Amino acid sequence: MVNDHTKFFSDCFSYLSEDVVYNQRRLVQNEDVLFSDDEVLNYTLINLESILNENNRSLVDFPSLPQINHLVMITGRNRLIAGERIYNVQKERTRFNDLYSHLNTRQKEVYTTIINAINTKKEGWRDRENLWKTLIASIGSHGKIVLFVASSGIAFLLLPGGHTTHSRFQILLAIDEHSCCSIDVGSDLAELINIVELIIWDYMSAELQVFGGKVVVFGGDFQHILPVIPFAPCSEIVASVVNKSSTIWNACKVLF
Repeated sequence: MVNDHTKFFSDCFSYLSEDVVYNQRRLVQNEDVLFSDDEVLNYTLINLESILNENNRSLVDFPSLPQINHLVMITGRNRLIAGERIYNVQKERTRFNDLYSHLNTRQKEVYTTIINAINTKKEGWRDRENLWKTLIASIGSHGKIVLFVASSGIAFLLLPGGHTTHSRFQILLAIDEHSCCSIDVGSDLAELINIVELIIWDYMSAELQVFGGKVVVFGGDFQHILPVIPFAPCSEIVASVVNKSSTIWNACKVLF
């Protein structure tokens, strides 16, 4: 007879959780993904719940024990999310402290504005690259995900885990005012975009709708890379850049 369920669970946790990381890596088919302590706990609870269910019981019958976080249960099966989690939280925290200490005053102001936007969910190459790295390390140090994309096929290679914008968001090559991204509701990509803390879009120029409710940082010089519009005159190309779009530009805050 167990009188103290909390102590019993704590004493047995190392045995209950010893195969969790291995099994989760097999599930998402990624041997490099890292899991936080909270995630390991949650996956252990899911396994325990399955065992209890076989005996007509449930974790809810033991209110003193930790309970399952169902959001983690859903995202834990997503291979795209797992692919974005190949980093060590403690190393990211150390890397952030080092990177942040080297930002100049203006960069720190921009960094603070973006972090505040993420925390409140409101608005939203060397110097810029350092700032992106600091933001990614900061958010990664909390076990969260940042998507780094770039319109240029070369620029996305500047940072680990980068993708071209068209590839990551399934953007059509030929677009008009009625176009939308080819992302299926309930797909792994939809779930990934739903949980990310920040989207960094470097060399952004074309007029595209951003994701509602997400903090998106646009980077680049609008005169550096213009959208490609076949057979269009210069006036039409210039008019299509993001800072000419009332739909997007009025919702943006210029940082530097």
